[in-house]
Amino acid sequence: MKNAKLLKEVKKILWEDWDPLGVNDYEEAINEYDGYASSIVKLLLNNRDLSKIEKMLLEHETKNMYKPFPSKNYKIAAKKLIDLV
Repeated sequence: MKNAKLLKEVKKILWEDWDPLGVNDYEEAINEYDGYASSIVKLLLNNRDLSKIEKMLLEHETKNMYKPFPSKNYKIAAKKLIDLV
């Protein structure tokens, strides 16, 4: 899978499956998680490790989004992300 296509698919999974902020019902917020996609693509290409993807998503939720209680969606999204590569 080419990097541009992989990036597009990662963004789709983050929006549809991860959505820790619960904003994917609002079309105007469609780019909400795009800033996280590049780091995930890099990790997927360099180290296809489910636990590392889960950890990255969890860190984005708790450190970057300041969510004290992470969503459970990060595990579902991580599995789908790993399946892309």
